[in-house]
Amino acid sequence: MVLNGTSGTYVSLPGNLLAGLTNVTVEAWLTNAVSPDNVPLFSFDDGLQDGVGGGYLRFVLHDQSNGRNFLELASVGGSPKLTANPGLGGQYVHVVCIYSPPTGAAVIYTNGALEGTLAVSTALTNVSANAAALGRSPWSSDPWVNGAIDEFRIYAGQLLPADIAAAQAVGPNVLLSKNVWLAVSQGSVALTLSWPVASSGFMLQSSPSLGANTLWTTVTNGMATVGASNQIVILPTNTAMFFRLLR
Repeated sequence: MVLNGTSGTYVSLPGNLLAGLTNVTVEAWLTNAVSPDNVPLFSFDDGLQDGVGGGYLRFVLHDQSNGRNFLELASVGGSPKLTANPGLGGQYVHVVCIYSPPTGAAVIYTNGALEGTLAVSTALTNVSANAAALGRSPWSSDPWVNGAIDEFRIYAGQLLPADIAAAQAVGPNVLLSKNVWLAVSQGSVALTLSWPVASSGFMLQSSPSLGANTLWTTVTNGMATVGASNQIVILPTNTAMFFRLLR
């Protein structure tokens, strides 16, 4: 989706996208122009651009006055604002925003790296369920996004650091998955075991036997990422060995 920054140009999303959620992760890949203050990536609000709206959750890509970006939940009672540096104007970036009162933290990741964290307690029930948008602020006086959004995702719950690293590795065209398979290829002197990077957080384990004497231990051979696969090379030992993936 390409937006040109013209007033009133944005993507309208349905209301109630956060209904029933106690925590949420929002993820996007995008390019934003070096632009004025308070340019929003997303906003969940009442749709009236009145700056209150019974509460809103927004992420600002670029605040030119101090070169920052920030995630903010503002409700009738007010709440903290997580600010992070640098501002994201003029860059192609992968952004992950986590808002989780149950764990007491709001978090921003940029290009797979932790950018900032802040203690929070205000529940998502303080966010108006009426509307949501990409490129539109809950404030009528704020500017509009001038840039391109490759992918925008909303997760019910928190992405783990391993999930965020996997998303950074595979990019916007591959969805994360808990479905996983283990492939084996035999070379002249070793076996290569591989599984998808998009199946994040899995560890390769081995056991010398199955049944009553099963003893699973984590394989400590160095793991390499090759294309869209995680790979571990296993040298032969002339003994039986069984493998599994565990998350």
